[in-house]
Amino acid sequence: MIGDEYLNENGPYGSDVPGCTTPDPYDSIVISSELYFLHILKNIEENNWDPVNGIVKAVKELINDGETGGMIFLLSDGDTIWAFCRGSVPSYHTLYYDYNPAEGYSAVASQYPSNSQGNWQLINNNELAVFTNNDAPIVIDVTTFTSTTISSQPCTAEKIYGEDSKEAELLKYLRDNVLIHTPEGQEIIKLYYEWSPTIVKAMEEDGTFKEKVKEIIDGVLGLFFY
Repeated sequence: MIGDEYLNENGPYGSDVPGCTTPDPYDSIVISSELYFLHILKNIEENNWDPVNGIVKAVKELINDGETGGMIFLLSDGDTIWAFCRGSVPSYHTLYYDYNPAEGYSAVASQYPSNSQGNWQLINNNELAVFTNNDAPIVIDVTTFTSTTISSQPCTAEKIYGEDSKEAELLKYLRDNVLIHTPEGQEIIKLYYEWSPTIVKAMEEDGTFKEKVKEIIDGVLGLFFY
């Protein structure tokens, strides 16, 4: 999957610890997690450096190829965290996250750090969670996700009203202070971001459809704020 050319140019050469470094990417001291991350980074690069599309493609390839080992990982560029969960078969490993909009942070852990789960939410098998700044996490199922660009594609509301509009801010408030606190609300958030790129594209091609979508969103805003 990685290919000889990419391996030789970027291959894993060990950890720089004495006795654990090699110039040969096929050396037996190279561990599987190094190859796993290299496979992910290659796919991100091949998808115009879009992490979501690259991660989805990489893990889908491994799943479709019959991989049954643990594939859990955290990846960060310093601003965004991508957390993927797929426990090994038959044993099961976990990932949880806690989103606290009041304090302005998200946390990810293999286990919630107290005796009770509290507000910690389980990241299910085959789910990729994306944590960006103070925004609510986006959680997608990689097995059903259609390749798109979450990180740069405007969401539906921002496309209609503008990124800094009052309406967009009200919807973010609804997301961060109401929907995020229930499993049903989190499912609505997930579906909204999964379908937004498709809806945005349809709105660009059909002004009448855009007006209908605006009417629906206006109705939602009216129920909560007006």
